[in-house]
Amino acid sequence: MHRSSFMSRAGTGMLYGLVSGVGLALFLKAVQAMTGSRVYTLLLNVDFVPWNELMGRPVLPLPEWFEFSLHLIVSFIIGVVFVEGLRIEAAWKVTWSARSFAWTWGALLGLIPIPLYVPLSLLSERTPRLDDGEAWCWWAAGHLLYGLLLGCFARLKDWMKRGMPKKTDSLR
Repeated sequence: MHRSSFMSRAGTGMLYGLVSGVGLALFLKAVQAMTGSRVYTLLLNVDFVPWNELMGRPVLPLPEWFEFSLHLIVSFIIGVVFVEGLRIEAAWKVTWSARSFAWTWGALLGLIPIPLYVPLSLLSERTPRLDDGEAWCWWAAGHLLYGLLLGCFARLKDWMKRGMPKKTDSLR
């Protein structure tokens, strides 16, 4: 494997992760502002990390920018996994069309974090309760949006390389 091609794909994946992660965060922040459902707090929450032991001193509540940075690091990793999945699919010449695989792979990567609602909501008093159905629905919707944004960026890159699909092209 050529190192430069991997670095290029990693950079692309990090960009996809950055934009999708910011999109998810803005969506959940808007939901929290409009409904009061603490889903943005849940997204950024790292209360369960034993910061006192790691830092060797008591840690006050972490600033939002720091928690947001941790969220983006995870999103960068997911973006790189997304781009590598697209590369593997293309190398294996799987029967998926490039269009459907990008959307499906993005949606799958968006669905995977949805069950994290359970442990994350149990690990902090600042997050929604486990039985908060509204918060769970917003959490799921936000992560599906995240996955769709990943797929959208893959399609945009494809369109930029090949041109926009014509009206006669089917949407697979």
